[in-house]
Amino acid sequence: MPSIDYRVAELERKLGNIIRIATVVELNGDRVKVKDGNLVTGFLPWVTRRAGKDRDWWAPEPGEQVVLLCPSGDPGLGIVLPSLYQDAFPAPADVPTIRRWIFSDGAVIEYDRAAHLLKAIIPGTIEAMAEDVIITANVRINGPLHVTEAITSDTSMAAPKVTGSRSVSAPSIKADGKEITGHDHACPNGGRTSILGE
Repeated sequence: MPSIDYRVAELERKLGNIIRIATVVELNGDRVKVKDGNLVTGFLPWVTRRAGKDRDWWAPEPGEQVVLLCPSGDPGLGIVLPSLYQDAFPAPADVPTIRRWIFSDGAVIEYDRAAHLLKAIIPGTIEAMAEDVIITANVRINGPLHVTEAITSDTSMAAPKVTGSRSVSAPSIKADGKEITGHDHACPNGGRTSILGE
């Protein structure tokens, strides 16, 4: 039977291994290897928020600092708990009313509950696919608008003065049931109405 000294030393070793601060060194699917000092683990699972019929995916990456939880003090049975801020990757905000996600390509998504402001800065494209999209708000678009199907309105539609290179273009434009594409007469705001059909 092992001596009491050996048993105490082994118990201290296991206790010391139960919680460790480590750094991700490699990602493979839903497993990561982590390193703490001379210890490099095998591929271990990490903790996610949901993993049932509803699932969440946001993989930890190499260089990310994590907590390594080791049942019975055995790193081979470890579970990785992301993540801890560090000098290389500091907190992306310091205001408690802001929730912010920052991505390495420059994208930022944040909600400030104090200002009641949801903001997204996306360097590429936003794509949404749904049966219906219902927006209850005043909507302002700073830029061109292109649609591939008909535009309908339950109330009258108003447009600002069309001048210079700004125009409305469509294969068919109707007002009060009358086709106005190509309809030509002097416009009281200047120019001619035929610009709508060009």
